[in-house]
Amino acid sequence: MSVSYPGAFQPVTKTLPSGDTDYFVDGALFCNYPLHCYDGWWLSMNPEDSFLKRIHRIQDLPKTLSKRNRFGQRNHKTLGFFLTSDEGPDLFKYYLEDKTEDEFGVMHHSPVPDSKLARKELRKKVKREKIQECIIKAVDEFIKVLKKHDVNGDGKINMAEMENVFADTEFSDKSKRIIFGHRQNYSAMEAFNLLDANSDGQVKYLAKENITFSVPCAQ
Repeated sequence: MSVSYPGAFQPVTKTLPSGDTDYFVDGALFCNYPLHCYDGWWLSMNPEDSFLKRIHRIQDLPKTLSKRNRFGQRNHKTLGFFLTSDEGPDLFKYYLEDKTEDEFGVMHHSPVPDSKLARKELRKKVKREKIQECIIKAVDEFIKVLKKHDVNGDGKINMAEMENVFADTEFSDKSKRIIFGHRQNYSAMEAFNLLDANSDGQVKYLAKENITFSVPCAQ
C-alpha cells in the first residue's frame, strides 16, 4: 500500500532542529523491490552483525556503510518473486530483464511448445510487438518534429509552434492518427489542448532520446 506517492498524496514534511526540512515519500521511489534487505549484515539480528562489531575504523565508515557492503552477502534462504507480463509497462519489463541478466547472466528461453494455446499466445505476442513498433515509430517522429520547431530550444511548445509541427510533412498523417486518434483530420489545436495539461499555453517535453512519452494512442 502506497503511503505517500507523488501525484496522489502530498509528501509528509518534518522540520528538523537545524531548520532543514525532510520530505517523506513512498519508498518505491528509491527501491520498489527491497528483497536485498534480507541479504548481508545491515538488518541482521545476529550478535556478530551488530553495528559495534562491524565498525572497526572511523576512516572506513563510508566503505562499511556502502550498500554493497551492508547487503553484499547473499542470503540463499530467501526466495523472491518479481512478476511482470507482456502486457505490462515496457519500462518495468526492461528493468526486470536487465536486473535478471545482471544477477544470473543471459537467460535462455525454453522453446515454445507446438500446441494450440502456445500458437495462439505467439500470434498475440507478434501482434503486440507490431503495434508497439508502430507506436514507437510514430512517437519518435513526433518528438523529432517537436525538436525541429522548438525555435528557442527551451523544451516548450506554444500553439504557433504546434501548428508548424502539424504542417510539417515529416510528421505523417498516419503518425498523427496513431498518437491522437483515428479521425482523419486531427487538428493542431485539438492536439495542443490535449497535451497542455495545466492550460498554461505551453506543452513541455524533454528533448532526450530515452524519454517515456505519455500520450493517448490507438492500440
